[in-house]
Amino acid sequence: MATSTKKIYAAQFIRCGSTFTREFLSELCDFVATDNSHYFGDAIYKNQVTVCPIRDPITWYFSIWNYGRQRHRGDFYRLINSRLFRLKHLKRSWRNNYLSNFKIFVGLFITIKNPHLYEDDNNFFEFVKLVNSKKFKYILGTKDYKHNQGIMFDWLCLACFSGTRKIHTHKNTKEFFKRNSMIKNFIPLHNMVEPLLNILVYSGYKREYLEKKLRNVPLNNNRTKFDLNIENYIDDEIRNYIYDKESYILKIFQDIKI
Repeated sequence: MATSTKKIYAAQFIRCGSTFTREFLSELCDFVATDNSHYFGDAIYKNQVTVCPIRDPITWYFSIWNYGRQRHRGDFYRLINSRLFRLKHLKRSWRNNYLSNFKIFVGLFITIKNPHLYEDDNNFFEFVKLVNSKKFKYILGTKDYKHNQGIMFDWLCLACFSGTRKIHTHKNTKEFFKRNSMIKNFIPLHNMVEPLLNILVYSGYKREYLEKKLRNVPLNNNRTKFDLNIENYIDDEIRNYIYDKESYILKIFQDIKI
């Protein structure tokens, strides 16, 4: 769900602080709208300052997996488990130039055997490989633009690329993103408050006003039921696989932490 004020457009990348961002920006006096989609919301974007929270690929994959298996919710869980949700995905993806309606239609008939097995404690790596497989690429419907990146990159493109503008292809992932993305500011999910406040102050808000509004933001209830130690679920093989798949996302994340 993207959130817009008269000065700010916040692309809400799935599992990257979207609930907090939405709750905070909707407190501001010039709040405009929230777009109930994980896709870039052309309808509420009016050339504002653009931001998007982002996180380390390892913790992002783990969060997607863990949230789905604990809550039985979320787009990834439903795309794997529900053909009805895939049909809704086809409907909401219409006219999005980053997605292939043909692939999504074919994905309606793809069967994932024993999807509940991917929820087991020992199957985090199997889940990661599943959502990066050709099978899941068809279900999601992402087109091949030769960027050779993983599903996290694809989802970031959906959050940050206009759904109606023509996609400019380029083999270089950085150039590809630069040509197509509407987002100019990426901020780290963890410890994101201060960088977000700095952007808002630069855009014309008073810091005292923002800090006051922050106190009205409720606790995030859109979390997993149980906090788990991620280190118990990953090893060097998983880490290397994810970082290889998400080399560009990793570079963005490392750059914004400097």
